Amino acid sequence: MAQPRIAGAIISIAILFMVACNSHDRAGKDFFDIPVAEGQRTLAVDAVNRLRNALNSGSCQSIYEQAGALFRAQPLGGWMSQCSEFRDTLGSWQTFSASSAQRCGGGPSEVIVCVRGTAGFVMGTKEVDVAWVLDNERTQLMWISLRQNEDTWVQMPPSRQPRIFDTPPRPLPKNDSAG
Repeated sequence: MAQPRIAGAIISIAILFMVACNSHDRAGKDFFDIPVAEGQRTLAVDAVNRLRNALNSGSCQSIYEQAGALFRAQPLGGWMSQCSEFRDTLGSWQTFSASSAQRCGGGPSEVIVCVRGTAGFVMGTKEVDVAWVLDNERTQLMWISLRQNEDTWVQMPPSRQPRIFDTPPRPLPKNDSAG
């Protein structure tokens, strides 16, 4: 008998919490709403260019060792194979032109910035997303994602969950007739 009461109490508290959180205007409070400062953008774009240089020089193990925990959750051997295939399939990474840099995760003490842009390889051009954990002046690679075609992205390391780059939809204004 006690278990149903406890479960009911937990569910009631959860519902109250959800109602309370959603009853306030959340604009500006979501971490996705926090703009990326110019210094953060520069840091993340510079990190993409360092990644490009490291890939071109064959420093796959160094990339792995300096990456963040999420990236290193994959086995080193898996990354080494991906890195080699990346280089063999696309050739040298010649250019990168950033089209956007935005906050795509994190929390109060952690900033994750995703940089999207066009990468020019010997074998052609690809759209690329690269996620970085920013910690003061330090960047740690979270993942690299390449657009293969209109609907398909290949992510390194492979993700067990959907990509986190796309931000959640913003709530409709209170005076909108649809709401």
